[in-house]
Amino acid sequence: MEDGWELLIQAVVLQAAEDYRLARQVLRRRPDRETARLMVRDVERFFRSEWFTRITGLDGRTILEKLKGEEKNDRPGIPQPGIPAGAAYRQ
Repeated sequence: MEDGWELLIQAVVLQAAEDYRLARQVLRRRPDRETARLMVRDVERFFRSEWFTRITGLDGRTILEKLKGEEKNDRPGIPQPGIPAGAAYRQ
């Protein structure tokens, strides 16, 4: 069973991924949105940080590549909270 810390870390990572997706979506429609641009910058900094790697044991750069690849492939690379990977894009 996962302990509370692991669940918290997972929730933070999933929220960061969702924030990144939403901010990139806003920027595609409204490139002038400063708040979205700042969110993208902050989330990228988080995923690239040593702290991220230390608490998760993951390579944040790989996660960023997958998130960016979602836009190109129109398929999720990181599961969305409560939605199986790819479910939101199935028809």
